[in-house]
Amino acid sequence: MATYRELSDVPGGLRIEVEAAAESAGASTSLAAVFDAVGAIAAQAAQRIGQIPAEQRPGELTVEFGIRALGGGDLAIGLDPEVANFRVTIGWRQDTATPAVPAPPEFGL
Repeated sequence: MATYRELSDVPGGLRIEVEAAAESAGASTSLAAVFDAVGAIAAQAAQRIGQIPAEQRPGELTVEFGIRALGGGDLAIGLDPEVANFRVTIGWRQDTATPAVPAPPEFGL
């Protein structure tokens, strides 16, 4: 039997399914916490990609994972994204456009 927890910061009583075995009374899960987690993962990925020398960086990179809501208000990246509460895809693409080199100013003599 499924167990649900209300997202504390979403008006209208939106609920999320949680693992029943880990359910804990009084715990709160918020949608903001989910987005904070996704933002932290994206920021960490961007920082790490930025540390790769430009000539070794991939032209494109996609990271996919699923976030599951656990009892007690905790979140986890699940093993199976098919049963996740939230599926996240973060993409990064190297800008291949070569910036134009500005022409030197002309001086009249």
